[in-house]
Amino acid sequence: MALQHLDRDLDDAELHELESFLDSPGLADTAMDLYGIDGYFAAILSSPRTLLPSEWMPSIWDPNGGGASPEFENLEHANRILGLLMRHYNTVARVLMDEPEELVPIYLDGDLGGAASWCSGYLAGMRYDRESWAKLLVAKPRWFAPILCLGTRDEDGKEPDPEQAVRWSREVGRSAAKVHAYWLERRRAQPAGFTPDRFPAGSGPREARSSRVGRNDPCPCGSGKKFKRCCGASKPA
Repeated sequence: MALQHLDRDLDDAELHELESFLDSPGLADTAMDLYGIDGYFAAILSSPRTLLPSEWMPSIWDPNGGGASPEFENLEHANRILGLLMRHYNTVARVLMDEPEELVPIYLDGDLGGAASWCSGYLAGMRYDRESWAKLLVAKPRWFAPILCLGTRDEDGKEPDPEQAVRWSREVGRSAAKVHAYWLERRRAQPAGFTPDRFPAGSGPREARSSRVGRNDPCPCGSGKKFKRCCGASKPA
């Protein structure tokens, strides 16, 4: 695909083309779907540090780390699929940088399956620099509540209350935008050579030092559950 096309949003036909490839034999059981990729891109573009495609691309084909990889028909086909992925990556990046308030996950309103997949993809993107992500999760649990509640299962395997889940699904984009703004400001403020996986002594977020949530405390998201059974039930792997 020509470089000059990498700034174009994918149209419906191209999204369907990419979706069909992800659902092809050999990938259908391992690869992320489109919703998961959309969430994954939102997270890796909001990472405490810049992530290269060589780091994050393998997880698209196999987020569980099993080593599955795609089989392309030829070089042209490989360039086509990778071009589609990079164009969507660029779309998410452009929205987050220019109009973060316009970040809208690609699932339709009321599609809880799509919302859960998007959030699972986002959580997969939080596996990089996991210590920094975990500290921010503790500091700002409300930002992560919609993503965690939709992207993880209850300890007993119960599905979330449908009405609450719909409300969460409508908050996901706003939550992701807040997280991106936080890390963007922090990256811009740090001097060259800063290691993002540790907050410098005495300079961590005030909330992380003074408002830590105990594992047995009520979850700040308002669910009524203990933190360890709700927003604290899943940490970046």
